[in-house]
Amino acid sequence: TDCDRSILRQYREAVERRLHCLQNQGLVVLNEPSSTS
Repeated sequence: TDCDRSILRQYREAVERRLHCLQNQGLVVLNEPSSTS
């Protein structure tokens, strides 16, 4: 339904925003797997 689609879109946007935040903090490095702790 439209409601489900709206919720899914909001969830995805929230996840992307959180990933962005983590990247800015240097906790997530997508290109180089240098930290293998």
